[in-house]
Amino acid sequence: MKKIKKLLCAFLVCLLALGLVACAGDNTPEDSNTGEVDNQESTDSGSDTGDNGNNGVTDDGIIKLDADATFLKLLDERQQFSSTGITCDWSCAGIEFTAECEGDITIGVLVDSSTGCYFRAYVDNTEWKNGDTPYYECLSGTAEIVLKDIPNGTHTIRIVKATGYTLARTTLVSLKFENGTPSTTAPADKEMFIEYIGDSIFCGWGVVQTPWGAYNGTYQSQDGTLAIPYLVSNEFNADYSVVAVSGQGVVRGDPNIENAYKYASYDRDKTTEYGFERKADVVVVNVGTNDYAKKDSISADEFATAYKRMLEYVRAKNGDDCIILVTYNMMNDGYGSRVEEVISQLGGVEENYYIVKSERCSAVNSTHPSAEENVAYAKVISDTIKAIMDGSYIAPNKTEMLIGTGASLAEADIPSTPWKEN
Repeated sequence: MKKIKKLLCAFLVCLLALGLVACAGDNTPEDSNTGEVDNQESTDSGSDTGDNGNNGVTDDGIIKLDADATFLKLLDERQQFSSTGITCDWSCAGIEFTAECEGDITIGVLVDSSTGCYFRAYVDNTEWKNGDTPYYECLSGTAEIVLKDIPNGTHTIRIVKATGYTLARTTLVSLKFENGTPSTTAPADKEMFIEYIGDSIFCGWGVVQTPWGAYNGTYQSQDGTLAIPYLVSNEFNADYSVVAVSGQGVVRGDPNIENAYKYASYDRDKTTEYGFERKADVVVVNVGTNDYAKKDSISADEFATAYKRMLEYVRAKNGDDCIILVTYNMMNDGYGSRVEEVISQLGGVEENYYIVKSERCSAVNSTHPSAEENVAYAKVISDTIKAIMDGSYIAPNKTEMLIGTGASLAEADIPSTPWKEN
């Protein structure tokens, strides 16, 4: 009898195992706060099925984007390799690589969002359009970016997330060439590294018109590649990190910007603080717009205390030689007098702290700066950084503190290729 019971148990275990296997193929991707997915989803988007020793290329030509993909450069210093792929969360995060290739290039993406997001692509320093649009749309769940008809040759490819952190966090999971082989090494780091801390202005909120005519900050209207951080980085040919959280302030929000800055990606992991292995040469800060918008519930004293604490943390993590340039007034006062007070308390120019008080944006297209105004603001900020670095900077007095954005620029003056060669 005992023997019969054992045989029955073994038979039931086999049936259960077969049932689990049958169910596994029916799993569909679920939207989550972490962007993590199960192994089935990773396989569907290009998981490894047998490494042939060539940068993780599998027998079917799919490259899993993990730590073994040594040919990749991660564009934002806060991007990381997860169990699923490469985190791609912040505005203008993405990847860059060199490959000898021809035909289509397909990138597998997981989108943690209830709607979707946009990416942009560049081949050899030239915008690579998706038909008649510069945007590659990836909807919630699994998606693909397909660069069509790359000509035969050796090319540098850059994939950039245009949508900001608040609207969508994504994971890049796979890469496949129709015909091609990636380089064995990643593109080199740039000489300069700039970090940006900000809100929706730095995300590129409302800089382009949606298909239905609005400038409302949805992913169809948001483009970080047309915003100040990417444009300034382009001017200096610099690497960057854009810690911009739309709708949040140094006090306001969850995460507020002070807390978000401490982590590689706050909503993925807020147990281990970001390591700051690479120190920034310059940090540009635009924080306070959303705090001031809630001034009935956030006092000026509360703002100033948190603002000073955040800047002290920035200084501690990036060192005394780091230029910290703060700006305000693009959309509202931004507690400007308290910003100036905090900079003075921290030592001002003598301690490598600088202020640009901007001219208020026109809000012609939306409540936020237009694409043309982002270009103008970027020029003012870039010129200020250049003056600081070459020793020609002269601190303005109070009456000169307001720095205008300059004449409105024509649409043609907005760079279609907002980055430069190494």
